[in-house]
Parts: sequence; structure tokens; C-alpha cells
Amino acid sequence: MPGEFKYTAANTTAPQTADPGLAKAFCQGREAQVAGDNSNPFVSGSEDNVAWQAGHDTVTPEGLIDNCALAIPITVPQTVGQTIAAARVLIISAGLAVNDITGSVGVIISQIPTAGAKVQPNTTVRLLAQIVTPLILGATETVAIAAIIASGLIKGTVTGTTGVVTVQNPVAGAPATLGSAVNFTLA
Repeated sequence: MPGEFKYTAANTTAPQTADPGLAKAFCQGREAQVAGDNSNPFVSGSEDNVAWQAGHDTVTPEGLIDNCALAIPITVPQTVGQTIAAARVLIISAGLAVNDITGSVGVIISQIPTAGAKVQPNTTVRLLAQIVTPLILGATETVAIAAIIASGLIKGTVTGTTGVVTVQNPVAGAPATLGSAVNFTLA
């Protein structure tokens, strides 16, 4: 869910709310103002045009002509429990940046800033990914094996021949290393 972005400018009568894409247009207008550029690149009358113009026309208090300081807030999305790819999509879709990921496989186990924090557009979100043992209890053998392999792990010892998984070792959510085995019992 995208965060909110509010701006007030001479050509508006009240704060306006927009998505992160419009926050970016607002910041581009702010940068154009600082550079002395009056050429709005957006189609006249479009939301992007209005946001750019609002950024360009905003009177900035002394010392705040930097990094689009008025274009806040964007709410940091929750990425814990997501795959690295899904987390990256959530963060970029919110108007933030991802370029600091510790771990190359698994799911996100922590993030900085935390979910729900209000930050500037393009703030970098740091992620920590780790392989965790998937939950396979109640799954058939075929589904359990697919989940294990998708997590970067391998099938270990299987006890029983039919039914669903009733016991797994290691337990769901336990940290694991790439290629380690998950044992389970079918009943």
C-alpha cells in the first residue's frame, strides 16, 4: 500500500494527497526550482503536472532547499516474511530504494527502517534475508517437497508412505543454510 504524500503550494487551497509517483513529480519540480528551470515536462492539467508545479512553486524556508524535504511522508511497507523479489517490488512500488540486501536467498527476516515508518521519497530500505525452514505440516509429500526445494533446501529422511506431514524437523521458521535437509513424517 503506497504511503501518502502531502503538499501545499500557492496554486492550491488546501494540502493535496497523492501517491509516490506524484511525490516524485513534486520533487522534480523542487529540483527544477533550485536549478532555475521553468519547463514542466508533464502534460498540462495532469496530476503529474500539478504536483510538479506545486513543488516548483513551493516557497522553501531558509536552509530547506534539499532532497525535497517537503515531500513526506511515504510509509515503509512490511517486507518481513516476503521473498527478496517480492520485497524489492513492494519497496520500489512505494517510491523507496533497495540496494542494501544482506543474504542472497530466502525470505526477509528484518528491515530498516521498520514497516510503518514515515520516510522521504527514495529512502533506502536495508533488508536482511535468510533461508528459513518452510511450514510443511498438513501438506502432502509432493507439496512438502516442492516447498522445501523452493526454499533452497533438500528433502531429508521421510518416515511413512502416505498421508500428510504430521512432524517436520527442523521446525517451520527455523534458520537454515542453503542445501540443508528437512526431515518429515507422513501419517
